[in-house]
Amino acid sequence: MTVNGGQPARFPMMSPRFALLDASPDGTALLTAEISTYAAGPLWIVPVLGASPYRLGNLEGSCGAWSQDGQQIAFSKGSDLFIAKKDGSGARKLCDAPGSVVQLAWSPDGKRIRFTLGDEAHHSEALWEVSSQGHDAHVWFPKQGPSNACCGRWTPDGRYFVFSQFGQIWVVPEARGFSRGAEPHPVQLTSGAIAFAGPLPSKDGKRIYAGGYAARGEPVRYDPQKGSFVKLLDSTSADFVSYSNDGQWMAYVTFPEGVLWRSRADHSERVQLTQPSPYSYALLPRWSPDASKIAYGMTAPGKLPRLYVVSSAGGRAEELPGPPNEAMADANWSPDGRRICYGGNSGTTRRQHGGPGMHILDLGSHRVTDVPGSEDYFSPRWSPDGRYLAALSLDSSRLGLFDFSTGKWRDVETGSFFSFPVWSHDSRAIYHVQNTVDPAVMRIQLDGRSCEHVVDLGDVHLAGFYSLYLSLTPDDQPILILDRGSEEVFALELETR
Repeated sequence: MTVNGGQPARFPMMSPRFALLDASPDGTALLTAEISTYAAGPLWIVPVLGASPYRLGNLEGSCGAWSQDGQQIAFSKGSDLFIAKKDGSGARKLCDAPGSVVQLAWSPDGKRIRFTLGDEAHHSEALWEVSSQGHDAHVWFPKQGPSNACCGRWTPDGRYFVFSQFGQIWVVPEARGFSRGAEPHPVQLTSGAIAFAGPLPSKDGKRIYAGGYAARGEPVRYDPQKGSFVKLLDSTSADFVSYSNDGQWMAYVTFPEGVLWRSRADHSERVQLTQPSPYSYALLPRWSPDASKIAYGMTAPGKLPRLYVVSSAGGRAEELPGPPNEAMADANWSPDGRRICYGGNSGTTRRQHGGPGMHILDLGSHRVTDVPGSEDYFSPRWSPDGRYLAALSLDSSRLGLFDFSTGKWRDVETGSFFSFPVWSHDSRAIYHVQNTVDPAVMRIQLDGRSCEHVVDLGDVHLAGFYSLYLSLTPDDQPILILDRGSEEVFALELETR
């Protein structure tokens, strides 16, 4: 797409697994990563003028950026930040960050690198800085308080740094001389209903390009007779649709506001169960077996996710007890309604510190027990017959099954990229989203260990808090959240003194 506007043109990549990381300073090549799981993947150079793509040495990463002179590349692999020559040789580690490094930017003089550090446990992001020699890694902004400051870049003259935070674009003058090292004082450039992300200063520093988003999710169910999707809610933008076991009730979370509601299956008797709060979001509501209560998670920047239970008739929610320094997410009821299984810390936190991935809370005694052997798993799902827990491996490449009768784990499927496992109501199958080159909703029959294709998602764009969600109707038809929002590229004039 040209900077003067017009229709965007598709740039051919070798496969949908290739993620664009950066463009070379002279505009002749793209830095990409071949990523098929949450982990890092091989780095590739893709020439813009049609020459053959080639591997960047033996380097692997999940994000990367060229230096302004085009002679070096910085890249990250999990929490490790590296630097290498432009041909991939001479790689060396700059620092080991206390979180996931998810975006990089070089200063115009090549002396500093700023990066976005994601704290998965606390659902927050912050901007960090390190010298290109690997010295003095430190948080740059914000130094205190929760944030989702992200994805910054310098203007070409090095005088300003622009970034996004809470869906808006901010700019901060670079400290110089005696003021270097002082606390940054950003100025907000945008406001309003449109959320902006990924600000990119133009080559002449007079404009800032950014993606603008108006989020909207349309809950749908798949109708196998029609071979198409059918709306579940007429006009509500929603996420995390969940039915009660008897099929009489449904719960959902408004998107992107993050407020929990319940209604009858025909959408009547709507009741709001949580209150809107800045930056907080209700997650993954699950009905108790008798439909009298709903368990859900709540997340906010700078805070560990916690679990709550609220009466389906409304009223004050009860926070569930659990370790104060550990995340609590993905609540699942036992079939008798007396216990809740949930996931603890995941992602980088788990990889760095280890520990059990899943726990069971007895609602009567408030006693918490660990699920044996769950160190390598997250996202638990209790089977309706109570015999098993299904869960994903940390890299989402395996779907595991914990058998309560034996206390052992076994893999029921491997080699894909699994998302959102869901049990069939008879406990004989597990549905999941295959999020690979051929995205689809799949069904694994546990008796015959067969994996069946349910519905193709190749041309389907999904939305929601996790940009993906899967649940089932009372008759085991997939429920998805289609993306009905708008996304455009905006150019903002940057006037400086």
